[in-house]
Amino acid sequence: LEDQLGLWKLLRPEDIGVELTEGFMMDPEASVSALVFHHPDCAYFTAGALMVQACRDCAHTQHPPEDLCRACGGHDVGPRRSEGRGRIESIAVVHHAVHPKLKPRVPYAVVLVSIDDAPGVNLLGNVVHGEPSALRIGARVRVVFEDTVDPDSGERLLIPQWALDHDAP
Repeated sequence: LEDQLGLWKLLRPEDIGVELTEGFMMDPEASVSALVFHHPDCAYFTAGALMVQACRDCAHTQHPPEDLCRACGGHDVGPRRSEGRGRIESIAVVHHAVHPKLKPRVPYAVVLVSIDDAPGVNLLGNVVHGEPSALRIGARVRVVFEDTVDPDSGERLLIPQWALDHDAP
C-alpha cells in the first residue's frame, strides 16, 4: 500500500482535481491507475478536457493509463491535456440500439481516433453532428463535449465525443 501511495503522489492528484483521503484506497491490491481513472470523485474524462497519460521521464503517451510507462518503465506518469484533434482509423456504424435510451440516436458512428499530440494513443468515441455515411477512414476529427447530467447523482458531466474537423488541413 505504501508503494501505491508513493505512486499516487507522483501522479499529482491536483492535476485532475482529486483529493487523496485516508479512506480513498479501500482495496490495497487495486492498481493506482484503476483508482485514478475510475474513482467516483475523479473527473478525468468528464470535466471538459481530453486527457491522456504521459511519462514525465521520457514524454511517452499512453492509453489506457497504467502504473508504469510502457516505453521506459518509469513510475513518474500522470495526466496531460491533449489538444483533442486526430484522424479516424476505424469506423463502426450502430443500427440497433443496445439500450432504449439510445434508440433516438441510431444509426450512429463509433470511431477509433489516433490522437495527433499523443503518438500511439487511440481513443474510441461517437461522432456527433453529422451523418455516419459521410465518415471516411483518414478524416480529421476534433473532440467536442456532450453536456449531460448523471441521472443517479445529478452531477454535470462533459462527455468527450468527436466531430468532423472542417478546419483541418
